[in-house]
Amino acid sequence: MKISDIAKKLNIPIKELREQAKELEFVITQKSQTMSDKKAREFIEKLKDKTKESGNDIIKEEVEEIKEVKAKEIFVPAIITVKEFSEKMNLPVTRVITELMKNGVMASINENIDFETAEIVGEFLGFKIKKETEKKETEKKYKTIGTKKERPPVVTIIGHVDHGKTTLLDHIRKTNVVGGESGGITQHIGAYQVERRGRKITFLDTPGHAAFSAMREHGVRITDVAVLIVAADDGVKPQTKEAVNFAREAGVPIVVAINKIDKPEADIEKTKKQLADIGLIPEEWGGKTVMSAVSAKTEQGIEELLDLILLVADMKKTESFIDVPANGFVVESHLSGSKGPVATILIRDGVLKIGDAFIVGKGVSGKIRMMTDYKNKKIKEAGPSVPVRISGLSDTPNFGELLEVRPSLKEAKSETSRASRQITVKGIAMRGLAEVSSSIRSGELKELYLIIKADVAGSLRAIEDAIGDMQFEEVRVKIINSDIGDITESDVKMASASGALIIGFRVDVVSNAKKLIEHTGVRVERFDIIYELIDKITLTLTGLLEPEKNEVEIGKGKVLQIFRDGRKDKILGIRLTKGELETNIDIKIFREQELLTSGKITSLKNVDKDISEIKKTGEYGIGVSLRIEGDERIKIEENDSFIAYKKEEKQKELKRIE
Repeated sequence: MKISDIAKKLNIPIKELREQAKELEFVITQKSQTMSDKKAREFIEKLKDKTKESGNDIIKEEVEEIKEVKAKEIFVPAIITVKEFSEKMNLPVTRVITELMKNGVMASINENIDFETAEIVGEFLGFKIKKETEKKETEKKYKTIGTKKERPPVVTIIGHVDHGKTTLLDHIRKTNVVGGESGGITQHIGAYQVERRGRKITFLDTPGHAAFSAMREHGVRITDVAVLIVAADDGVKPQTKEAVNFAREAGVPIVVAINKIDKPEADIEKTKKQLADIGLIPEEWGGKTVMSAVSAKTEQGIEELLDLILLVADMKKTESFIDVPANGFVVESHLSGSKGPVATILIRDGVLKIGDAFIVGKGVSGKIRMMTDYKNKKIKEAGPSVPVRISGLSDTPNFGELLEVRPSLKEAKSETSRASRQITVKGIAMRGLAEVSSSIRSGELKELYLIIKADVAGSLRAIEDAIGDMQFEEVRVKIINSDIGDITESDVKMASASGALIIGFRVDVVSNAKKLIEHTGVRVERFDIIYELIDKITLTLTGLLEPEKNEVEIGKGKVLQIFRDGRKDKILGIRLTKGELETNIDIKIFREQELLTSGKITSLKNVDKDISEIKKTGEYGIGVSLRIEGDERIKIEENDSFIAYKKEEKQKELKRIE
């Protein structure tokens, strides 16, 4: 029904109908001109209940007049083009487009709408829209049923930023990672295997800084054992507790490695007590937490730590399905100049082979062209818990996404093509509405636009997550584009057009872009350490805040005599009872504690001598220029009081939205 017809039948203005609908929680946008019969009945029923005490019989009659017609059912997928939707309803496409426009959705014949939009519009057109259930044969094929076999345990190193996680792992795998890292902090996630007593252990090396918490969480969730590193000279820190919470939420057993026992200030017993306080009670104290004292510097206790890891893994019984199509998690990805997108995959089930077709997440597909192990040695296949670097991807996947093998590249491409259609959905014009609503609620919200370029997907994801947590009351940070790779000319052009700041993480600026930066003046900031990047963004956001203007009282006193009483300029005899006075500072004059007027002190006199400041209490003469408008005239009288003050500006602090 047309909204105008409903208003006419109810004998109320359209504006009032919309207000009543809002009160009754029936959402009718300003652009909507119609309401489905079903919703019209529900609305009038609720309106009837609201007004029944007034005896409004018209509403009752109109409810009975709107008969509910059984709508024809049609089934549509999650995403559908406007043309396909009109064909399913056997209606002219122009009618469908018109109805979409009435509901605020601007979509052409070949553009996509989502199921929710189709459901709303279909109801207006007299159809009951149901979601098409896609029964894929592939789902049966890829259920992880089959034979389970023992596999190497996957171990994640977690803990505080500088408690020696990477140095410890460096000794375990006999490589030098720390030397190549900025500030000694691990920036990427890598996967490695070591051998102990004829058995293999897979390690995931995760960054320790708080900004990487999202990556660290994913790292724990795809592992069997979490090794918590705690420095014996520093004890439990907030990041230690955070890492423990991630492991507990994932249900992963924790092995504690008390590190830096070689230091003179090391206190193992004190560290154990702190760990017990957060619920990690050592076995020798009657608890269930396995602990080992180690030194990453001298390698003391490292072999014993590996034995404990294997013991805990045996208790957990680490197994995977072996006779199923392979699947695994992305632990790192980046764009290689010679190989295109490449990714490190930690295999979960099955055996991954050269030539396998696959999908990763929803938008990446491909066929494995090359596969290398963690030593960069070319291999043809790899089983569960083995980390491999693969090429042949259509794009760089995100950290933590699942790779799944498919029967053919055609099927893999088809599946990702369907998923990627979601990106082009026009339907929810609601997405735009949400942004507008947010801006309205925020008032004069200031925004910092960013373009982020990073070297690998894991770093990019961590930066985006950290920035996503930056929710402040008066300023907002908005990423308008983010990608992997060096800063290019197109990045600079985009920044110039939008006023964005370009943030580069461990990337270079290509030569053409450098020239354009000089010409346009676009700001580019590059970083090697992630928390320095976050600190810079926070500082920049703080600079967007208007400074707080405060009035600082300098002196106060009373008016004794009026020597000159001009409309604007006055010369007064005063007694300074507290503080001091200077020329060119502000003054407020009160009468019986009510503000009379304000102005500026233009001159000071001590008897007949002009002075620039008064340091002691006493009687003086002052010249005052009042702030008045038009023909206004202010008469200052004896015994009026005054306060002299300075205006000071103070930089505001960012206030987080709780």
